[in-house]
Amino acid sequence: MERYRSAAEFIRLAHENVMKMTLLDVGSGNGYLKYFCDFGNIEWHGIEIWVERFKDCERLGYQMHWCDIDNDRLPLQDQSCDVVVASHVLEHLQNRGFALQEMYRVLKTGGLLIVGTPIKPVIVSSLMNYIYSYRLINKGETAHNFDLYSLKNFLTRNLPGAQIIDIRGFRLISARKTRDWENHLGFYKFNTFIGKTWPAITPEVNVVLMKDGSQADVQKFLPAKMGEPV
Repeated sequence: MERYRSAAEFIRLAHENVMKMTLLDVGSGNGYLKYFCDFGNIEWHGIEIWVERFKDCERLGYQMHWCDIDNDRLPLQDQSCDVVVASHVLEHLQNRGFALQEMYRVLKTGGLLIVGTPIKPVIVSSLMNYIYSYRLINKGETAHNFDLYSLKNFLTRNLPGAQIIDIRGFRLISARKTRDWENHLGFYKFNTFIGKTWPAITPEVNVVLMKDGSQADVQKFLPAKMGEPV
């Protein structure tokens, strides 16, 4: 859950001095992100292709939309969202560039796009992508592997004008469900310190981007960038 907790820190800061926020959770899953965002006035929108997860998010208060983001335009207007989150989504898509640009289209100027994805070492990701190029990928399966360099290159190539304001890795050390360490702030801060300092060695990262924001816009996210609880 570290990736959701960290994303929520940026969402909280984005919500400061905003009466109401519109957030789109692409690949919303079971709605875990919402559990970490119990603050402010947020209008939640979600995209999810799996029926049970779709219903879970509806029960949590999401406005859910049916959409195949590999092929369909997102059913929201241009610049209608303050924050767009896509956590562990891009690696499952064939048409990743198109989907990413659609997320950017619906994002307001100065808004945040938070992209989370697993990463692997360069040699491993290259080998796996070579194997994937020769096999049939079913909907929902992993279709692509990123290393940190290729992920940053993919994002900046497809999103001209976007500014990366934070990159943070997670789960270098994980207790999963066997221990309660994940519930402790100290464990979280230790892991995020490692992930902020050496993100390339972690198994997953969040990349936080801002759409055409000013330096003043970026500065308000300094506490989250420094890893301080907000």
